[in-house]
Amino acid sequence: MIKNRRKNDKNIDPAKEIKELNDLKNQGIITEKEFEAKKRQLLDL
Repeated sequence: MIKNRRKNDKNIDPAKEIKELNDLKNQGIITEKEFEAKKRQLLDL
C-alpha cells in the first residue's frame, strides 16, 4: 500500500505512484486534497 512505503525508499517511481494515487482518487477512495498532498510529497523526493 502506498502509505506504507518509506520516504527514503530509492526504488519509488514517482510517476507510477502518482498514477496509482490518481486511480484511487478516481475511484473515490481518496479525496482531491489527499491526492494533491501526496503528489507534492512524492515530487519533493
